[in-house]
Amino acid sequence: MTPTLGALFARRSNNFNLIRLLAALVVIYAHAPAITGFAPPEPFAQFTGHYTGALAIDVFFLLSGFLVTGSAMSDRGLRYFMASRLLRIYPALVVCCLLTVLALGPALSASTHYWSLETWDYFWNNATAWRAQYDLPGVFASHPQQAVNGSLWSLPLEVRLYLAVLAAALLGLLRSRAWFNALAVMAVAVGYYLHASVGADSPYKYHLHSSLMFMLGSLAWMNRDRVPVSWRILVALVVATLLVRNTPAFTVLFEVLLPYAVFTLAFAPGLDGFNRVGDYSYGVYLYGWPAQQLALVAMGGDSSNAMNTLLGAAMALLVAIASWHLVEKPALALKRRFAPATPHRRSPPGEDPPACAERSGHRTG
Repeated sequence: MTPTLGALFARRSNNFNLIRLLAALVVIYAHAPAITGFAPPEPFAQFTGHYTGALAIDVFFLLSGFLVTGSAMSDRGLRYFMASRLLRIYPALVVCCLLTVLALGPALSASTHYWSLETWDYFWNNATAWRAQYDLPGVFASHPQQAVNGSLWSLPLEVRLYLAVLAAALLGLLRSRAWFNALAVMAVAVGYYLHASVGADSPYKYHLHSSLMFMLGSLAWMNRDRVPVSWRILVALVVATLLVRNTPAFTVLFEVLLPYAVFTLAFAPGLDGFNRVGDYSYGVYLYGWPAQQLALVAMGGDSSNAMNTLLGAAMALLVAIASWHLVEKPALALKRRFAPATPHRRSPPGEDPPACAERSGHRTG
């Protein structure tokens, strides 16, 4: 009998941490052309119409929608839910912004006006996830991309989606699968219509698609006991998608294939040992772009995409390991203070997802 998504998740053994780390590393690979200024055609994008960086962000938002919706529906209560979300997003983000403003900026800025209002606006807007601000006075001014951290655009959206889940829970929508499914399907249909109507260069196109992937993740959670997970189904979807590659149906099937592939791989056996290492994906996401900018500095402003990817990934991973053990893991331990008195099961690995990673390229929406 084919197991369902819900049955597999209940086993408390999954590969979410590994998948998110791989997605964060793909983001670094996808950012290299923007950082170096050398942007050759991407074969995967030419074949599928989807950039690798865009797929990485889709994976993050999909898993976030799935896990965050599940967290909101748990019997720990909404107080615990919001505490968990805030403790996952903000401690590491605030530390990243502090290091950027107080260490990286002064060391690299060529501006005599570094300690201006613009610098403190950068810290405030990004550390609160109110809105993304990318530039610091005189920092990376000679680079093809002057953004200090182009990955931060997705965090304000992530926080707003958390609030949307909270609102759905308060309105009782998460208690009725029928109502939730009806409203979610309508929202997805309208969202895809708007996504198709928005210009290709509009930042709202990326915000819309990220929100849609989050909604698909929420739908997957709400219907987890009805979604069969099978390698045979995945292979059939791959074949069907390839067969319609040059038709309008390809876009539709690809939007189904990606989530199904992610959830199938999430429960592939033999990989869950990675969960003992730690969850480094958020740190890699936060520090990936600045690390790549620093890699460009180290290479004298002239670096291949491959070298920029390797150096940036290595530096980001080292900082991410420190961030996890010194900031993120201790912060997450505090959420126990907000749990109800009745003891509960331990969360499966990956149940507290990090914020999403960046799409390919620097977006300022």
